[in-house]
Amino acid sequence: MTRWQDERSKRNWLRQGDATKILLVEGQDDAHSIIALCEAHDLADGLFSFFVCDSVSKALAKLDFLISDAEPRTAVGIVVDADEAGTAARWDAIRSKPEIRRHYSLPPAPDAEGTIVPGTDVLPALGIWLMPDNASPGMLEDFLLHLAHPDGIAAARDTVAGVRGQPWAPFRDVHHSKAVIHTWLAWQDEPGKPLGQSITSHALRPHTPIALSFTDWLKRLFNA
Repeated sequence: MTRWQDERSKRNWLRQGDATKILLVEGQDDAHSIIALCEAHDLADGLFSFFVCDSVSKALAKLDFLISDAEPRTAVGIVVDADEAGTAARWDAIRSKPEIRRHYSLPPAPDAEGTIVPGTDVLPALGIWLMPDNASPGMLEDFLLHLAHPDGIAAARDTVAGVRGQPWAPFRDVHHSKAVIHTWLAWQDEPGKPLGQSITSHALRPHTPIALSFTDWLKRLFNA
């Protein structure tokens, strides 16, 4: 590993906690949103460590590595987007990773409440959450839409629909939920706050059913 690669790897450790418990996420927005949810639900600071992987493919590769390396770990979790392809395609990609296929028996489909496969004396417990809800195609922002006020999100959807196709609104269909959530956040008392800060300020409510389900998955995985 080069010095630059080593420094880059260090920066990917967003928040150091219990080194035997690791949560892999795709990007900074995922990590900061999860940190805000943990704080709202009184999960102990340092309960687990965050590693920001920068992409789905890198997250899956990192997951495979953490399972196979010699460091002692009690739990490893991964949070990745299902994306447009949907949960079945993403689930198959996870199940096909060599170390997962070798050491774990995953169910044919993800658990709606978040998948957790118990560990052993030599293997960590394995947790998997597919954004937004382990069943639907989508991403982090689709999850966060469920934390916003329903009437406000309905109005934001109407606003986004009203500008769709205009030459000055060239966002792609794949980013529709991003456009909606940031439209909603632009209407708040302090417009344009980052996603994690918007959870802290309760512009995105941290105690909706999907938020409760997600944080319960974290608690079960990391024995909070």
